[in-house]
Amino acid sequence: MSKIVEACRIPSKDFLNILPKNIDFNNKKCYDEYIVSKANKIDKLKGKVKLMKFKRFKKTMAVFLAFVFMVSAAKTPAGAHIEVNWRGNITGHNTQSLKFFVFSSARNTILTMSGVYEPARQSAPTGWNNIFQRVNISSITSTSPASDSILVQGMNLGNTTFGRIAAYDRNGNMVGGNWPNDTTVHQNWHVVTIWMNNTDNIWKRDNSNLSTATQRQRAKGVFLHEIGHALKLQHPAVGDEISQPNGHSIPDPMSGGFRWYANSVMNSGDYPGKKSWIAFETKTHDRQNLTDRWW
Repeated sequence: MSKIVEACRIPSKDFLNILPKNIDFNNKKCYDEYIVSKANKIDKLKGKVKLMKFKRFKKTMAVFLAFVFMVSAAKTPAGAHIEVNWRGNITGHNTQSLKFFVFSSARNTILTMSGVYEPARQSAPTGWNNIFQRVNISSITSTSPASDSILVQGMNLGNTTFGRIAAYDRNGNMVGGNWPNDTTVHQNWHVVTIWMNNTDNIWKRDNSNLSTATQRQRAKGVFLHEIGHALKLQHPAVGDEISQPNGHSIPDPMSGGFRWYANSVMNSGDYPGKKSWIAFETKTHDRQNLTDRWW
């Protein structure tokens, strides 16, 4: 048996070492078969490598997607509504150390520091603190405003508006002043001002016999509401489902069905507490949305 024939029977890795320099034409078939066999082995090996890489890729993607899902679930708690949050940042106020300065125009027998403004510094549900580490109210004062204070001023806002905010960019231009038609509300805000209605008897407009304590409770709810706006929270969405958590299903005379309202201090349309879904304090819905907005 010639060397070339012997070579066809030994492991391929040794074949080229014993292959004669001058190959007899009659033995070329063996050589060709060897080359084809070697190529087939290489192709099979490549296929196995590709399969291993694909399986590894699938496993990696599965782990990655599971991680993304967990982060997403943590970032958007159940019951939160992403659409009720305005986008953009607040550049002129440090959200981790918010300061508020209350002008004398925003103080009267009802709008007192202890009864209306200072409770906003307390932990939820009374105030906005200790909900999320990136949002904290450090001071609410009526003396010596800091350079980065959110200003709280009083004004006659008429008989239907209890409070409002005004936001401005770095150039002093108002942004979002005509929401929802004004999309500049989603730009960065530099400074924010809160206006409280200081009109006499506005807090008992619907009931002249309301106690001072109840009027202050209403005003406190409005101040919490405006702080929520200053933190880029909008009014909660109104839904059609009656099984939503943390809310109320209210008969809707227009459709004959029900409308779902979140139980939230960010609801609008009347005095806090007058309607069951307009809260005096920061509810679960508000705390979830604050966390989602500033995650």
